[in-house]
Amino acid sequence: MIKIISIHMSAIVYLGTNGIAELQAIDPVFDDYQEVLFGESTMTFQRSMQTAEVNAQIDETIESFLQRLTPYCLLKPAQKALEWLIYRYMMLKM
Repeated sequence: MIKIISIHMSAIVYLGTNGIAELQAIDPVFDDYQEVLFGESTMTFQRSMQTAEVNAQIDETIESFLQRLTPYCLLKPAQKALEWLIYRYMMLKM
């Protein structure tokens, strides 16, 4: 069971990093979000362990990203990036 979870996690990481890279190639505005939402430090980020202030900052950044993503939402890279955001930042629990 642990192996399945780690494979799943690596697949989600790949999707997210691949998605943001493809979005950056389409529109450089996404460069601003690469490190904050998709960078190496996000791999160990645990939203439930953060302060309300940190979570509010993350919420603002995600909201800004989603607004800029809107024109591209039908593209596969946008869907990949969304999959990562949902998984990593527990957007469904917000």
